Amino acid sequence: YPEAVKLMVKSGETVGLHSVTHDQKKFYASVNSVLGELNQNRNTLKEISGIDSYFMRTPYGSVPKMTPEYRKAVKEA
Repeated sequence: YPEAVKLMVKSGETVGLHSVTHDQKKFYASVNSVLGELNQNRNTLKEISGIDSYFMRTPYGSVPKMTPEYRKAVKEA
């Protein structure tokens, strides 16, 4: 929904990352899948809005699926 994103940015809302597939099994399959979805989401957001956001909320919450390994990888990326 590119127009919704543009409106949010224009209205001064904070925009952030969530996921691309919103599929638990795909998103949390590995470190690479977590980073891949967040990077794709970040790039799409930047392309649509010009905003390079690092804010994120993982799908289905961060517990227990967002393992310490995944958290470390996201923090380092």
